[in-house]
Amino acid sequence: MYVVTFYSYKGGVGRTMALINTAVELAKNGRKILIVDFDLEAPGIATYEPFTTLKTSPGIVEYVSEYIRTAQAPPAANFIQQCTVDNTSIWAMPAGRRDAEYSIRLHSIDWNVLYANFSGYEMFEDLKQQWAQEKFDYVLIDSRTGYTDVGGICTRHLPNAVVLMFFPNDQNLIGLEAIAKEIRGEANDAHEIVLHFCASNVPDLDDEENILEQKMRDAKRRLKFEDFPIIIHHYNSLTLLEQSIFVKDRPKSKLATEYRALVEIIISDNLEDRQGALLKLTSLQRESASGRDANEQATTTTLAKIRNFHPNDGEVNFAAARTYYRLGDFEHELACLDVSIAQDYKTNTARVRRAEIARLQGRRDDAISDLQTIIKSPEIRGYEFSKAVELLRVVDKKNWISAVKQARLRDLGPSTQLTLADKLMSDSRGEALASNLLKRISSEVGTSTERNLKHQLILSQIGAGQFEAAIKEFNLSRTDVLASDDIQTVFNYAMAEWALAGSPPKDLMKHVLEIAKISDVYKSANFYQCIALASAICDEEHAARQSLRLARAKLRRPLQPTEFSCWRYQEAPVQEFRKDLDDLERFINGENVQPLFFRRKSKTGIAAGAAAQRG
Repeated sequence: MYVVTFYSYKGGVGRTMALINTAVELAKNGRKILIVDFDLEAPGIATYEPFTTLKTSPGIVEYVSEYIRTAQAPPAANFIQQCTVDNTSIWAMPAGRRDAEYSIRLHSIDWNVLYANFSGYEMFEDLKQQWAQEKFDYVLIDSRTGYTDVGGICTRHLPNAVVLMFFPNDQNLIGLEAIAKEIRGEANDAHEIVLHFCASNVPDLDDEENILEQKMRDAKRRLKFEDFPIIIHHYNSLTLLEQSIFVKDRPKSKLATEYRALVEIIISDNLEDRQGALLKLTSLQRESASGRDANEQATTTTLAKIRNFHPNDGEVNFAAARTYYRLGDFEHELACLDVSIAQDYKTNTARVRRAEIARLQGRRDDAISDLQTIIKSPEIRGYEFSKAVELLRVVDKKNWISAVKQARLRDLGPSTQLTLADKLMSDSRGEALASNLLKRISSEVGTSTERNLKHQLILSQIGAGQFEAAIKEFNLSRTDVLASDDIQTVFNYAMAEWALAGSPPKDLMKHVLEIAKISDVYKSANFYQCIALASAICDEEHAARQSLRLARAKLRRPLQPTEFSCWRYQEAPVQEFRKDLDDLERFINGENVQPLFFRRKSKTGIAAGAAAQRG
């Protein structure tokens, strides 16, 4: 059970309306909701159409009065009514029966005396336990405005979280400063209170003079919150007079969208709520990815709480594993991955990561077992399969191709098959299988206009020594290539022609350099490697050396463990890519060296090409 109080120091900010919309949205999404009207002086929940029967129902005032009279906490169920909103149940504990005696009953309660002489604290603790026994997921309390004795019960004693609603002006902020300070002072390790700041009834107008921005900045400073507050804008609609529940009646309206955002914020701090745990994990991962990591100890504590609440939830544990990965905590990451696999949630992805950890820890057999399971899986997927093959090549060099042959390769998409063909071509034992894959893909793709797939096929064909097939796959005349402004097309066509003819085509490489000057493609290590090679062929030695330096510089901060090399026409580990750059430097120096892929034979029997020459 998670208790949330809605509080505002001043009225007119739409506090009760925000609570009602939050309650309905949560109930629509399967939560069991109790709303409690603790605005005893001016109860508002019963004015909303689904809750009008509460006006004649006993509530908080009668509950407390009976407790004082009998010195025993009465059954809370006698003061809770079940209401219906569009066939969805919401339970409510009203302020009290609004008859002629209501004011007398209310003002007969001295809240200070209740706490000092009648164990009021224990009474409300018992009430919370009774709410929990009814298995409510959320209890939403509507608190009175201003600074009152009852306000302390609602904002400091009962809640797990408080939504502090305010209009961003001095009247609201002066009072809210003290309230926020008191709530923070009450919170401790045993009773954590989360504060959500919500600017409400904010004019939805152009802020040409930065008035709103300055007020929000002032609110952030005075109320001492870090994140930008939730904002609920003023909504110009006469339906407000009818107290319409927007998430129900007008779910596509801007106001309904803002209420749903508020609901998501509330849920995300309730780690017992499965959706809240997933939202919190997503937030932690987002902070880490953006470099705004939270305190590591705080993150570890949050993860432990989430796992305690959801020990056997595969999805939650999978998300937790990703957070532990960012912390570098292998032990807890492995424990979460084990749960994910046991619960059959993203099993292959979890196995890939588990195999990576096993490899790093020297548990070779465990890594091989997971990787072979992925490769043989009937639910084969491209990313997991490619990653598993890549890892298996490292940990089981002797048997990895045998394992690949047992996979259901026809179930893989063309792009994954092309990636696999690249990997197979790095081992002489895999060349035949790679050739069969390329032939199959070529027949399926044909003259497809899917540029990326076609480009990948051409790279694979060149890497396999199928140079004539690659040139044919371009489906362009040489004149068309010289007129093209696509740098990938021109460079790869030139490389295939070079391999066939035995001498590099200077005109094509010169065109590559012309395109490069105006190209907006990402400048990777591979890009500079290609430009260095083209410059060397065009006898621009200084430019070649400069591009070579840039290629090496890119490798000093690699984001990935591999880089595509035009010297071998394969993905290469960074260490091997550096060796290719060393060979390229020898080529620039005029030594008689040739790209590695020249040494491969075409599957059609045509020689891969003569020794490289700059002409």
